[in-house]
Amino acid sequence: MSRQLELPCTGVLVECRRSAQRLRVLPASPGFQDWHVAFPHSLRKEGSRYWVRALRPVAGKYYRALGPFVMAWHAQPPHAPPKEETPQSQSLKTSGSHSLKTSE
Repeated sequence: MSRQLELPCTGVLVECRRSAQRLRVLPASPGFQDWHVAFPHSLRKEGSRYWVRALRPVAGKYYRALGPFVMAWHAQPPHAPPKEETPQSQSLKTSGSHSLKTSE
């Protein structure tokens, strides 16, 4: 599933993916090798994409991300169960006595 991004910043887009038991960050912008990116572990969230100012190659093996780091979007993890509607939320959608509008 592809999402179009409208973001206020420029730079390089990187993506956080799960590889075995580890969260890896890889370039998502075109024109880069498929090398890992040195990126803060505290910011890594599976499926998230971040804008970074630049990627600097290190020893021809990996990239170092240069900040600032701006989250572009965060995808729901594939293991997250879908939200189920409660009977109360159903009644709000179907009741004509409320001024709450829903888009369907």
